[in-house]
Amino acid sequence: MHAGMNCLETGASQLQPVGFRPPSCLQGYDRRGAGIYHVTTMPTRRGQGLGRALTLAAMQAARSARYAAAILFATPSGYPLYSRMGFETVATADLYGWNGVEQPVAD
Repeated sequence: MHAGMNCLETGASQLQPVGFRPPSCLQGYDRRGAGIYHVTTMPTRRGQGLGRALTLAAMQAARSARYAAAILFATPSGYPLYSRMGFETVATADLYGWNGVEQPVAD
């Protein structure tokens, strides 16, 4: 596997809306580690093991591609799951947003 995006379609619905993206992606950045991104479960389906299954599928794909480790960003709701799966906090980050309104530049 080379650096780039390889999306797993594990758990993807047969009926997919326009613009559908698989719910779990594995993105390799080098041989030391793979990034697992965009794991999500609809609120009505949470607690059924779907997020865990998607994350495990991505971890297995990383292992098959000979990655030594994986990283992910956890939301507060996903943190307990990832912690139970053996992920450890190695850094924290702030999230910034922009509302699209141009701000005046100070002189």
